[in-house]
Amino acid sequence: MHELEQCWRNTLDSPSRPTICIDLTGVTYIDTAGKVLLTEMHGRGAQFVARDCVTKAVVSEIVGKSATVDSATKGDSA
Repeated sequence: MHELEQCWRNTLDSPSRPTICIDLTGVTYIDTAGKVLLTEMHGRGAQFVARDCVTKAVVSEIVGKSATVDSATKGDSA
């Protein structure tokens, strides 16, 4: 998680400020500190990709709405 936070903060410092999309595919557990970081990231415009029910529920909790997280963003049809 430290590496994610460091990369994210470095990206925020860049002049171009790109949209950040965090792919949570394959993540099996998000602890409290991870939820806090993802919440902060979302507050600064980060978007999430989640595919399984548990991760979608965490994302839904973070963004405060139904997490029909964009499979199409990654080009999947599933």
